[in-house]
Amino acid sequence: MQFTVSGRKIPLSEIRKRELDRCEELGVVRAYTNNEYEQMSDEEITERLNELGDVKNPGDTPGQRQERLIKFERTRHLMVWGDGSTILNHGHLLYLIKSVYDPAFYYTSTEMKAKGHGDLDVPTIVEKPHIYILGRCSAKEVCIGILEQLETETTCNLNKFVALLEALQIGR
Repeated sequence: MQFTVSGRKIPLSEIRKRELDRCEELGVVRAYTNNEYEQMSDEEITERLNELGDVKNPGDTPGQRQERLIKFERTRHLMVWGDGSTILNHGHLLYLIKSVYDPAFYYTSTEMKAKGHGDLDVPTIVEKPHIYILGRCSAKEVCIGILEQLETETTCNLNKFVALLEALQIGR
């Protein structure tokens, strides 16, 4: 069977970097240096962990609490959203990537207002979707087959999906 697939795949690393740079420029990212964490007292660290809903572990040392806070405040989560449809007997695929708002990584709207930035809706700014993969093929069965294979898996295996698209020679 011969078929043609056309589309666009934007590298995930490019989207991640561009999005982080955009949020840092807007000042909504908690970007503390290692030195700033070292200068925090154990009480400040414990208070911040409580704000984030972290469960207290009685045997934790101050260093372990500090490491946990650093991990929380430096971990960003991404969400993948995908859709496929058939329009005029052509299969279309769309995959979007967006950052998930987390008050551990990003400032809250209240904190931004207190910093003098006015009424910013930080979750809306952060969760702006970006096109990751957009594809179209004339053989709707090919696109539907890809989607069915992805939907039968219990977990989203994005690497497998990208490999499938590359095997179909989607243009970059």
